[in-house]
Amino acid sequence: MTVTRNINDISWPTALSDDFKSRLLQLGARKTLHANQHLVLQELASSGVSYFINGTVVVTMQTPFAKTINNMVFSYSDWFGDYLPVEESNLSFKFSVLDSVEIIHFDNQKLKALLDEYAETYQWLYYISVESRPKWLQSQLLSSENKDIRVVYLLLELAIHEIKPNMPRILSISQQMLSEMIGISRQRVNEVLVALQSKNLVKLERNAIEFIDFDGLLKLLDDVDLSFRNPQNFLKY
Repeated sequence: MTVTRNINDISWPTALSDDFKSRLLQLGARKTLHANQHLVLQELASSGVSYFINGTVVVTMQTPFAKTINNMVFSYSDWFGDYLPVEESNLSFKFSVLDSVEIIHFDNQKLKALLDEYAETYQWLYYISVESRPKWLQSQLLSSENKDIRVVYLLLELAIHEIKPNMPRILSISQQMLSEMIGISRQRVNEVLVALQSKNLVKLERNAIEFIDFDGLLKLLDDVDLSFRNPQNFLKY
């Protein structure tokens, strides 16, 4: 699929020359991916840099032999990835797509040539990491929290990206998908959701969750360290 040549359509992480932007977009491949394309998503997660045009993705990360899975939510205008050979990475990445996602993907092999051609490539890659750092650091803080906090935080992060002002507050997602994103069994996720419903904070539907009380959900995070990314600063309701 042809990548847009209009550099103004992209949200750039830092100031870059128009020449570099145009050259970079020439190397990108525009792709539409669906939730069932697990192998393709897995490969893209660790083979370069992706720019999200449409859709919402949860990137889960797990170090070898670790029991804890950290996650970050990415959506429109977000960048994810780095120029790093797979064999040099100590993290295992996985993409989980709510429905479908449209991205521009910049493969490591093509970025390798760009590194020699443009010094700005290093600047671009650095600021991509800076842009996503708050999400990464916040995920580290949450890794030691109990299942209730981790489920609530992820629900709020998904709401930030999926729920629009003056639109129905319904998130289309299955409990199984939530389980895979957080690394908690489906039974435990269900226990948390049922408890939230009993407090009139959410309403459970088939493969969907309706948000009833955002303020009540945020209040559950009052004692959580949200130094790097507080959902309340981004949630529009």
